[in-house]
Amino acid sequence: MSDNKAFDTLLRHWAMLRMIKRWPRKTPTTEIRGKLIELGYPEVTLRTIQRDLVKLSVPFPLISDENKPKGWSWEKDAEI
Repeated sequence: MSDNKAFDTLLRHWAMLRMIKRWPRKTPTTEIRGKLIELGYPEVTLRTIQRDLVKLSVPFPLISDENKPKGWSWEKDAEI
């Protein structure tokens, strides 16, 4: 992976984190994908976004529901 691609991924993840709403409101993955396309990330698939959010939920206080598509939010008491 080139440094540029790693940097692009980092910026995409950062953008995704900024899109997520605080609990109890939720941000569906389809909405995140639409906003990423607007930001110039047209190649990112819904499945990639889902995988990224699962990975990001380890170091960050993110939670998801069981809907299809999943809705994501910051935990109620998250300091964001």
